[in-house]
Amino acid sequence: MQDQQWIGVIGRNVVALRDCDATDSVQYMCLHPQGMAADSVDSQVRNYFRMEINLTQLYDTWKLPNDKHAAAFVALPGLRTLRQDPIECLFSFICSSNNNIARIQQLVDKLRVNYGDKLVTVDGVDWFAFPTLDQLILIPESQLRDLGFGYRAPFIVKSAAILSALGGATYLQSLRLNANAADVQTALTQFSGVGRKVADCVALFSLDKLEAIPVDTHVWQIACRDFHFKKAATKSLTPTIYAEVGKLYQDRFSPFAGWAHRY
Repeated sequence: MQDQQWIGVIGRNVVALRDCDATDSVQYMCLHPQGMAADSVDSQVRNYFRMEINLTQLYDTWKLPNDKHAAAFVALPGLRTLRQDPIECLFSFICSSNNNIARIQQLVDKLRVNYGDKLVTVDGVDWFAFPTLDQLILIPESQLRDLGFGYRAPFIVKSAAILSALGGATYLQSLRLNANAADVQTALTQFSGVGRKVADCVALFSLDKLEAIPVDTHVWQIACRDFHFKKAATKSLTPTIYAEVGKLYQDRFSPFAGWAHRY
């Protein structure tokens, strides 16, 4: 980020976003490939940020008297749930297992730099596409271990092989058409290193399942604190508790429960 400008990769395009306080708007420009049609850039940016969703209407729908979440809606008025590429999303969240945000970013960057295609250099910074499935299936597990992926290395190798056998990107795109989030969760847990939470993250952020609720101990604690979810005798996040916390959010915020839970 420089001077309220953010640069990132959407698919194989490098896009710059600039916050314009004077006009209360966001400007964007495609840095790679140059000469891309304006309507194509516009469509891609709007799709990525789900601009078809009216946040003001969502907030008005969600707010209730004495709702503790109302303050979060005010504090984070532009928080959006991205629509990411399913392959990139799947393998990025495989890297997230028992990890912190900084470390996850490091691992995802290593996949890009070591195995993705270089797209462009901007102000001395190289930007890379996320590796395609064809590139992922060629990665030796030993290389990933040398790069610091640890026990996640075999997860990436095995999941790439599983996805290739299922049909690759076409298979993941087909899950977008499946209206049942529970079935999508089940389908995704067949990949190595993918449990319920990672499956729900992939469903939420790339497969249009905006009712999917990735539940961890923090979400569980918020459910107990703000929504009077019953305290459990166990400190472990059991499958039953996972499902019940998800249902609580879905009953309160459906059909955008996954979006709402991020506040």
